[in-house]
Amino acid sequence: MKGILLIMMALFSFCADAEDSERPGDDRYKLVEAHDFSRDAVLSRHNKMPILLLVSQTHCPFCVQIKKEILGPMVNSGEYLKRLLIREIFIDLGGTVRDFNGKVLANSDFALGYKVYLTPTLLFLDADGNE
Repeated sequence: MKGILLIMMALFSFCADAEDSERPGDDRYKLVEAHDFSRDAVLSRHNKMPILLLVSQTHCPFCVQIKKEILGPMVNSGEYLKRLLIREIFIDLGGTVRDFNGKVLANSDFALGYKVYLTPTLLFLDADGNE
């Protein structure tokens, strides 16, 4: 029991540090939010590049951390602009997304189709939506 409590305290401490590290309104780590994968599929197929999708939640400190330390710098560098489509969906905001077949789904239902239950999750998808 004490071991579990110590692990939880360490995680909460880490979460607080990660959450505090991003200022509100800081767009340096903002990714393009996915709204239409059927349109992204056309870009992916035409430019022969995969889609990297971050499945995220708004108050997820680990999501902030992966954007701050990995994905944000990748986007901001410009080096991946012609090599990778980087997108993000939030599964906790009640938004919708058009899937690869043109069907409109709740973001959370779209993520569940890929068996995503935790955030952050990175998916690497081809132009047909296959992992």
